[in-house]
Amino acid sequence: MDPVAFATVSSFSPYSPPTNRDNHSSATPEPDIQAVPLEELPRLSTETQRRNGFRQSNAPDRSARIIEDISNGNYSCSISWGNELNHVFNIHNPIRPQVENHEFHLASRLRPVMHSSQPFQYYERFSGSSSQTQHIAVDVDIKKGHWRMLKLNGPDLENEWMADAFKSNKTLPEFSDISEELIKTGIFTGISPDNPHMTIPELDLVISNMHPFLYGCGQQPFLRVFNVAGKARDEGIKMASKLWTNKYDESIVMRTASFGHGSQRLDMCVKEGNIRDGSGEQNVEGMHDDLLIPMALISAARKRVEEMDEDPSRC
Repeated sequence: MDPVAFATVSSFSPYSPPTNRDNHSSATPEPDIQAVPLEELPRLSTETQRRNGFRQSNAPDRSARIIEDISNGNYSCSISWGNELNHVFNIHNPIRPQVENHEFHLASRLRPVMHSSQPFQYYERFSGSSSQTQHIAVDVDIKKGHWRMLKLNGPDLENEWMADAFKSNKTLPEFSDISEELIKTGIFTGISPDNPHMTIPELDLVISNMHPFLYGCGQQPFLRVFNVAGKARDEGIKMASKLWTNKYDESIVMRTASFGHGSQRLDMCVKEGNIRDGSGEQNVEGMHDDLLIPMALISAARKRVEEMDEDPSRC
């Protein structure tokens, strides 16, 4: 796959990692996870710039850094993460304007069923339109460990209002019913300090070091999602445990980066096109729908941790 073909998502600005009540948080990357100390990274954080006497105003801007990524054969796309009060995500490619931009909304939904333990009674919905599918949603039931992807017959205006519009429109609007068609469904594994990686078995994807990403500061710009198709489970976990490097790796389909903004901004780079060679799929222009699922999982889990934490603090 062409390493230059990637998608961009943006609309998170300052981000607020929560305080870790279990003492797994650290202001520096955990030594068994990171390969390169922060001061040696090509994109220096604000803290590192201060420590090295490098002025933030002299740092290359975000577009220049993305272009530099392309010239180095790395990722050309990004996702920007907003704070916990803004859950609107703009997927765009700043380098390839011919790729259509898309907006997604993340909000909590409640659909209780009496005397039932079935999933998707309280869940997070990530909805919008993609390059492949107009009106699509990914639901994430964090407690039950389930996800599902749905084709909708129209925009989910209720989700859009709950994600952001309610702040400017305090009156509850009337929403039209929308129909939902199940595209695919699956599970994701739980995480802990001893099992930091989250696996999405139906998609052959592993989110590396999800636990320290959610509960610490050092891992925020170093999250990676690996395509482990064709690998045994142990081999996939070994891939996800590899030390971080800024070199291109074709198995990485998503990764976070701070692009020199330190804790003021967090971006996510997403690979464009087909993510599985030889899949027989028609070529995809833009981000593949399957990558909406780890994107939704990461965003929903991060939102839930922020909401549950009693005293969120900036790193």
